[in-house]
Amino acid sequence: MFSKLPFIQTHHAGDKYIFWLDLTSSHYANEATQWLRPHKIQFIPKEVNPLNILKVQPIEGFRSLLVNKVYEGGWETKTELQLQRRICRQIK
Repeated sequence: MFSKLPFIQTHHAGDKYIFWLDLTSSHYANEATQWLRPHKIQFIPKEVNPLNILKVQPIEGFRSLLVNKVYEGGWETKTELQLQRRICRQIK
């Protein structure tokens, strides 16, 4: 989570977004939530985060489908650029 801040600042400066954390206890640990607040990163509070409702969290389904398409047939990558290109081809 901490490593995402430079990405957010570079690609989403000024955008409105909210982090939707999964219910992993480390994501809601005091250290994590106390780090998010001063960086003005909004997140869904644990109390209102639904448990295992995949239809409400479509990114999980999308990721699963994409991973299956990218790596079908035992495809492997040697470089990050190869992976990026493969992902772009599979999304089209």
